[in-house]
Amino acid sequence: MPILDDRRQPIGIVREVDLRGVIYSRYGKDLLHNKALHRGLLDFLRPCPVCDLNTEAEKILEVFSSADNPPGIILVDGFEYVGVLTAASLLRVINEKNLALARDQNPLTRLPGNRSINDHIAAAFDDSAVGWTFVYFDLDNFKPFNDRFGFRQGDRAILMFSEHMRSLLNSTGIFLGHIGGDDFFASFRNASAEQAQTRVAALLESFRRDAESFYDAEARDFGYIVGRGRDGTTQNFPLLSCSAALVALPAGGRAVLMDDLGSIIAGLKKAAKDSPDHLATRTLA
Repeated sequence: MPILDDRRQPIGIVREVDLRGVIYSRYGKDLLHNKALHRGLLDFLRPCPVCDLNTEAEKILEVFSSADNPPGIILVDGFEYVGVLTAASLLRVINEKNLALARDQNPLTRLPGNRSINDHIAAAFDDSAVGWTFVYFDLDNFKPFNDRFGFRQGDRAILMFSEHMRSLLNSTGIFLGHIGGDDFFASFRNASAEQAQTRVAALLESFRRDAESFYDAEARDFGYIVGRGRDGTTQNFPLLSCSAALVALPAGGRAVLMDDLGSIIAGLKKAAKDSPDHLATRTLA
């Protein structure tokens, strides 16, 4: 039972087990009614962790875990009591969220998929207090590579890139995702476009260098393989590499809507593939 003050702000809880120990004892009720003992509600008050109603489930779980065997968590909205989340309910929420994340994971790379990426971008657009840099990756010449060497090698190339992402972009404030196929996503929280670009450039070069291992010596020497283009004609296709489109979203007011992001990225992807360093950047100021 949560106990509130006159402003409806929680000050603690009274546990049933504590009351039951007194009420069901032989002289418990008489002792409670004995004014000389000066026992009141506050004698049964126990501390209980408090969280805002809008706190993320993971943070609530962190608060819950740091408390000393709490029965649950009191939820408030603007410091005013709104309800109680029991331990069982909290674990159920976390479990359901983990199941949803697992269902959205890409089955090949185990990175968060489209739904998680879109949710992350929406939250970033709402969080105008900090700056964000979104990065969209697209493997270059992946289709002719896949046609030449088969889907198994194509999957290995995709896995290789995901492993390079985890290795080189694995730090606090960076979110990684797999849009699907040979398209990937990353976001940098509170990092400048220049800082993000430096790390992304290192990732592109690392992948380009290691992707050469998929080819024989002759293809590596020539720097291309022979294949058929989308129009059916024979063409020379450069070896696997990756292009990246970076969109910087500074802190403060948002100059564009989230719905405009798709067309911006499409233009940047084309510019990145035509660029010598396979990078294109735009700041949405």
